[in-house]
Amino acid sequence: MRWALAAPFDLNINKTDREAAAAAWTPAGAASTALRIASGVPVLSGALAPR
Repeated sequence: MRWALAAPFDLNINKTDREAAAAAWTPAGAASTALRIASGVPVLSGALAPR
């Protein structure tokens, strides 16, 4: 479940930023973010390396 604030409390972001944020909530976006973060964590980056 996602929540959003209504005006005047919303972030008032532009359409491009709003679409990019929405894409991050897709399964592909979540997987991409997880891989990007894991590559910076030494314990996890070794676990994700191809063998």
